[in-house]
Amino acid sequence: MTAVVGEDVPGTSSHLARRLRVSAPGEYHLQPRARLGRGRGAAPGRGVAAGLTSAGIPQDQAIAAVFIQRMFTTYLPPVWGWVTLAWMRRREYV
Repeated sequence: MTAVVGEDVPGTSSHLARRLRVSAPGEYHLQPRARLGRGRGAAPGRGVAAGLTSAGIPQDQAIAAVFIQRMFTTYLPPVWGWVTLAWMRRREYV
C-alpha cells in the first residue's frame, strides 16, 4: 500500500516531502517530477520578460533583452567551444 505523505516525514523540507511516498513503514521513495506545460524551454524566458515588463521596461525591449541573454548563455557557448576545440586539436593540445 502506498500513501502520499506530507510534513510528517522526519528530516525533510516541504518541497521534498511532497514528492515522498511511503511503501512500508520506514521506507521512503521519491516520486518522479511531473512535467508542467508542453515545452519547458520557453516558460523561463516568458517569466523573465514579464518580470522586466513589470519593473517598467517596455515589452519589446524586455523580449529583446531575454533573447540576447538566452543567445549568449545558451546557444553561443557550444559554438565557441567547438571552435576552441578545433583550434586546440590543430595545435595538438588535445
